[in-house]
Amino acid sequence: MKIGNLTGNTDEKQISALFADQAAFSVPYFQRAYGWKTVRTRQLLDDVFAIVDGTADAHFLGAIIIYGRFTSALGPKIYDLIDGQQRVTTIYLMICALVLTLCDLRSYSLAAQIFRTFLVFRKTWNPTAFGGGHVLMALP
Repeated sequence: MKIGNLTGNTDEKQISALFADQAAFSVPYFQRAYGWKTVRTRQLLDDVFAIVDGTADAHFLGAIIIYGRFTSALGPKIYDLIDGQQRVTTIYLMICALVLTLCDLRSYSLAAQIFRTFLVFRKTWNPTAFGGGHVLMALP
């Protein structure tokens, strides 16, 4: 479904454009530690369920401000999360929980598809900046 512009801002993007991209997110040291409590997480999860159930057409997630670092053409795009770190981290945790739940339900094919789409890089790259291996969220 095509969702229209919710805010009138020409820079507005759908969150899928950010999450399905081959990118790593770095949380700068000046950002506060992750601190969302159950109430905030539940509110976001309820909003997601409303979209899935069809009782809502869209959800305004708020501003997510990222700053692109210079990277090699062979590697993933790397973005510093300037604003929206709590929301982005929570969404990644929800995606991880979804993959685990699908595995528990023996829906391995769908779990693998979601895992490959949102949680790992699809091309080989040199992750030496992160100490090796594939990353969900890169830390500086």
